[in-house]
Order: sequence, then C-alpha cells, then structure tokens
Amino acid sequence: MGETVCLHNGTVLTGFTVMENCAVLVEDGFISDVFSQKRFKERSFGQKELVIDVGGAYIAPGFIDTHTHGTGGYGTEDSIFCDPELPEKEAIELGVNSMLELSKLFAQRGVTAFNPTLYPSPPELMLRAVKAVSSAIGKEEGPLLANGEEVAFQGGAFRRVQDGVIAGSGLTMIRGVKNLVDGGLSLSNAVKTASFNPAQIMGYAMQGAIIPGRLADITVFDKDFDVRLVMVGGKIVKGDENATGDSQEP
Repeated sequence: MGETVCLHNGTVLTGFTVMENCAVLVEDGFISDVFSQKRFKERSFGQKELVIDVGGAYIAPGFIDTHTHGTGGYGTEDSIFCDPELPEKEAIELGVNSMLELSKLFAQRGVTAFNPTLYPSPPELMLRAVKAVSSAIGKEEGPLLANGEEVAFQGGAFRRVQDGVIAGSGLTMIRGVKNLVDGGLSLSNAVKTASFNPAQIMGYAMQGAIIPGRLADITVFDKDFDVRLVMVGGKIVKGDENATGDSQEP
C-alpha cells in the first residue's frame, strides 16, 4: 500500500480546465479524487495521511520532456563519450549512473518523465548507450562537458568555450512554460504544452492530466514559477509539507 497524500488550497490545472481553491487526493500512487476546498474542510484525515497546504500555488500535471541529451554535467551518451579504454561493462555502468543522476536533477525542476535522446553513432556504440538507458529504467530516484568539449552557460545557452558556438539549450521546462505565458498564452494552455500534449504524443495514457485514475505525477509551482513540490507516482521527490506559494491566473 502506498502513502495517502492530500494537496489542498491550490489552483488545479487539470489539463482540461482550471479549478481554483481545490484539493487533489493521492492514494497508492494514483490520483483518486479532485475536490473543492469546501469539501476538504468537511473531510477528516487519519494520522498516517499526509496533508499539505500548498498555500494557493498551482497544482499541475508533471512536466514531460520529450527530447533531452542531458543537463548538470550528465548526458544520455556518457557511456559513449568516455575513456575509450574503459571496458564496455564499466562504460554502461557509467551511463546508468548518469541516467539516474539526470532523473534526480529533472525532478527538482518539475519534470516527472523524460525521453533520453541519443546522437547518431556507430551501431556498437549506439547499442551500448541504449543498454545504459534501458538498464536505468526503474531505478530512478564547474565546466560541463558536451561531446568531450568544454562548454559554459552564457547568454541563456550552453556554448563551447573555444569558440562560443551554441552546444545546447539551457531552457528548463518551467522556464519554457513561463516564456509562453509571457508571450500571451494562458497559464492553463502553457502547462498543457508541457504535460498533457506530450503525454498524448508519446502515448503516455496514465500521465499528463490531473483526473481520478491517472498516475500521480504532479508538479506544484508558485506565481513566480518556482517549483515547490514534485511527485512521481505518488512519491514526493522534491518539497515537503511546507511547499507553499500564492497563485493567481495571469
């Protein structure tokens, strides 16, 4: 049996509509109910049930990153771009570790699912990278290096130190949502592009929306777009009972 968690006093962005002053009940890793704050006050909870007041923050479906090569010094091809003398088994173990570290980093940014993306490589190296990625599934909980080249974060992107050429984006999912809102899109639709839409595209039938029966992949963020709490499969991987923040529909 999993933990029962109730997130209340928030604005729920379900993926279909906006529900103000509402609560989300999570049981055994799944969303079991979404109800008003009035109903919350009429309900009693047991001592073993975790009740979290999000203080008016937004309760949204967890973000889904459909294309990433890595972040924070860890990459999806670390089993390829490593010491060529390293035995294949150790190279794969290195790749697995990178995938698990990526999982931890993404969770801190509101991402509850991500698709590791690989660069074209010779078949034997591509197979090694695929083994590293697949072996990490289910185990999730200074200068950076990209393809063996030193890069640094400058002007909103990662650039090669030697010539300033862009080596990768530094945009996080939550910043992307904020950019869409700043550009005129409603918050509910902006969140939908980062959760419901990718879930539909990737065929993730149990993710991308806050409705009863769906997997409890949830991201809570405040009006400043700071991620306060992240839940993956009903387990809190970022934040705690103090994850609060005011919210107002922009």
